[in-house]
Amino acid sequence: MTDSDIDKAIELLSGWTGKLTWRAYLVILAMELPHGHVYSKVAMLKQPRIKDAWNIARARLADDTKDAGEKRYGSSAVGALRRKLDETREELRASKALNNELLEQFQRWQFNAERHRLKLSQLDAPLVDPRAPAEKKIPY
Repeated sequence: MTDSDIDKAIELLSGWTGKLTWRAYLVILAMELPHGHVYSKVAMLKQPRIKDAWNIARARLADDTKDAGEKRYGSSAVGALRRKLDETREELRASKALNNELLEQFQRWQFNAERHRLKLSQLDAPLVDPRAPAEKKIPY
């Protein structure tokens, strides 16, 4: 384990939010490291600086008094990805809601069109551009 790996491991722990487990930590650390090596828990605990950082992070997260509804992402690349994921999920939720509203509106229009005996050809007629010259001239 190189010094830069240890520094990255400590940086990740210092910015960690949410539930801290060895499995999650080691997987995310592997994604953060340029070589992608997955270290074991035993290898991590052999490094005193990482062991201390782990204990500090666990204590900090246990004592965290932030509001339960507030999201914190940290400063690492993983935090940026989590933020983007949450934004994308919110956009998807809004798109699905809009899609459902439009489907309901279409069903209302379909019901009303059938009720007023409108033909499909009437509903599917092309729109007329009011700025376009008229095809037929009205004689005076």
